[in-house]
Amino acid sequence: MRSKKKLKLTLLRHAESEDNLNQCLSGHRDTQLSEKGLWQAECLKKRFENENFQAIYCSDLSRAKSTILPYTEHQNIKVHFTPLLRERAMGIYEGTEKCTLAQAQRSMPLGVFKPQGGESLLETQERARLFLGTLMHLHEDGDILICSHGLFLQLFLTNLLQRELEDAASFKHDNTGISVIEIIGKKQIDPVKINCTAHLR
Repeated sequence: MRSKKKLKLTLLRHAESEDNLNQCLSGHRDTQLSEKGLWQAECLKKRFENENFQAIYCSDLSRAKSTILPYTEHQNIKVHFTPLLRERAMGIYEGTEKCTLAQAQRSMPLGVFKPQGGESLLETQERARLFLGTLMHLHEDGDILICSHGLFLQLFLTNLLQRELEDAASFKHDNTGISVIEIIGKKQIDPVKINCTAHLR
C-alpha cells in the first residue's frame, strides 16, 4: 500500500521589532528589528540548521525578511517574498499604541471593524485563506517554512484547522514563536506544536 503524502508546514512569527518593543501597532508599516529581535533571529539560524526546507515563503516587510536572513543567507534555496503574508493593515492606527485600535473596535462585532485605510479581521482572514489555497495547490508534500506576523498566523491557523474566528486568540505567537503542522493526504491535519520558543532558552 502506497504511503500518503505528507506536507509539513513550519510557521514562524518574525522577531521582535522596534514597534513591538514600544507596544505600537505596525500593520503594513515597515519597522526594523530591535536589538533583542536581531538576537532572536540569530537563535533561529541554529534552530533551523538541521531542517531541509524545500520552499520558504516570507512576508515582504522588513521585520520578517530580517528574521530569516541569518538562516537563509547560508542556504541554497530561493525565498518567495509575498505581500499576501503581511500583517493585518491597521490603516490610521499604524504607529499608535495598541489600546487605540482595541478601543475603537470594542463596540463592533468581531471581525467587522475596518480601520480607515486598513483591513477588517475578516478581510485579513480571507487573505490568509487565499495564501493557503495557493500553497496547497503548489505543494502536495515536503517541508515548507512560512515567516509572517502574529495576527496573520492566528487567522491562517483558523483557516487551516477549520476553527472559528473567535478561536484565533488561542493561536497567539510570541516573537519567533514556531508552530509545526503536518498535513497527511491533504485531509489529516495534525498540529505538532504551537508557538514553541525553546530555541530562545
